Amino acid sequence: MNTIYLEGRLVKEPDIIWTESGICIANFKIAENVYAGKDEEGKPKYEPIFHKCLAFGPEAEKIGNDSKKGTTMSDYYDYLKNLKELHITINKKSAFPDNFWKAHDEVVVEYAKEKAKLKDIQNKEKEIKYKEIKEKSIYQPLIINDLLIRLPESLEEIKIEGILQNNCVNSYVNRILDKQTNVLFGRKVSRPDIPYITIEIKDNRVLQARYKGNINCTVEDTKTIESYIASIKTPDKKNQAA
Repeated sequence: MNTIYLEGRLVKEPDIIWTESGICIANFKIAENVYAGKDEEGKPKYEPIFHKCLAFGPEAEKIGNDSKKGTTMSDYYDYLKNLKELHITINKKSAFPDNFWKAHDEVVVEYAKEKAKLKDIQNKEKEIKYKEIKEKSIYQPLIINDLLIRLPESLEEIKIEGILQNNCVNSYVNRILDKQTNVLFGRKVSRPDIPYITIEIKDNRVLQARYKGNINCTVEDTKTIESYIASIKTPDKKNQAA
């Protein structure tokens, strides 16, 4: 007997019937995307092929219990991957649970919890590293022309800055930790806790200085930031972003 493996999506919920002798039969259809050459732009294109399938006995019962429209083998692969990530022994019981979707959802929730814990640990480690960089940085707080220029107090503050200023400064965190660049905040002295200018400095040069919504700074504010840089002594390179 030949064995054929198909990967596709269920077109609709399986039709389950029982024979008079008590045998379960699952009737279902799988849609498979098959390569069909290239389109006019030279990009690959795919066309669906529909396969009519039948299953009998215990396999049919499992299909009826666990399968629903849109289900793919990737759902099962993801389930097994999550088991492995959670260090759960993969055996007959765990790999083929009586109720797949119930087991799937439980594993997804547990995996999400573990990822959240790991992310929390990683964030704490990053905050510690940033604190060390901040303490050694030459870019200390300074007021020039009614503008307070300072480093962020934490990585969390950078995240908040990005949200309030509607910019992508939070994506700079890894570069900051790798000492590839420096991010500073410009604040009005009269409102030191309110975001005003988000600044990027590298090699003692202003790469970016933006107001909310990525609007470029005025010439006046840019000159103030340049005056701040000019007031900073040449740093020890090992403690400064390149």
